[in-house]
Amino acid sequence: MRTLNRGRDQYLEVNLQNANGRRLSGNSRRKVRSPIRPIVVGAAVVLAGALSACAPEQTPEFVPPMVWDVDSSHGKGETFPDLVVVELFEDGAARVTGFPRGRSVQDEEGYFCIDGPTDERYTGDATWEVRNRFSFFISFGDSKVLVSSGSRFGEQDWTTIRFDSCVEERRWDFSYVCGDSGYGPDDGDLVFREECPVSG
Repeated sequence: MRTLNRGRDQYLEVNLQNANGRRLSGNSRRKVRSPIRPIVVGAAVVLAGALSACAPEQTPEFVPPMVWDVDSSHGKGETFPDLVVVELFEDGAARVTGFPRGRSVQDEEGYFCIDGPTDERYTGDATWEVRNRFSFFISFGDSKVLVSSGSRFGEQDWTTIRFDSCVEERRWDFSYVCGDSGYGPDDGDLVFREECPVSG
């Protein structure tokens, strides 16, 4: 098994193999009208098509399966040991390890963060759904947490993901482990399409 975070190989291999036997794969990217009305309708259709063509794609560029992890969180000038793993699969299923329970809400400035303490953690199966091209939700039980990409200059960067806590002013910055992350900075120099290991 090869990952970018080689010091965590053993942990990730065990964790991935225990994902309920799920297999990971790296290969897995009319009436009579006035003369004016047809012109107006036609123009509207052309304009809508043009706007649609110019609109940015609203889905993330990464291709699951994807895995990210983090071994610490940060808040109020302190660093806390904090191992959390996020695994996304092709069918909207996910598995998380040590993930904070809670729900993301928007603060006064419009940023999303977990509303409440994050001491209670969950390990097990979850689901994920796209919010937009820069973020997705992780859900399990009553929890629903928004996870954001490390976007740069309006471009997606799925080599990192993150989420925050409102109350604790705490932040988790995850590192890429494996999968097809799509766009990434310095794409020619760094590996962003590391094949995830196959369990079983």
